[in-house]
Amino acid sequence: MVKKLIIIGNGFDLAHNFPTSYEDFRKAYSENEHMQRFEEFIMSIHSEFGDNTKWYEFESSIEKAASIIFSKQFDDVSNPEKYFFLDKEMEKCNTLFEEIKELLKIYLTNVT
Repeated sequence: MVKKLIIIGNGFDLAHNFPTSYEDFRKAYSENEHMQRFEEFIMSIHSEFGDNTKWYEFESSIEKAASIIFSKQFDDVSNPEKYFFLDKEMEKCNTLFEEIKELLKIYLTNVT
């Protein structure tokens, strides 16, 4: 008999004692270079805002990161150097988010 859990709502997996919280994910990959870079990135964003949001609340973190990067660089969009810098910064962010997404896929595949 094959046992698979299809998650149908937020918290359903946790209610069934699966180790699928973001904190579980973070602990499992705490030594991973991508996870360490992600944590450093998010902590730098939060220190700039002065808030105490947890790093694994990364939906709000991503929004804050984009807001900071855009607001710092879009004061003069006619400047090609600033536009180029912004593009490179967002490319780095997107690459890091993709790396974390892949780690999350691997993690969830292995714990369920």
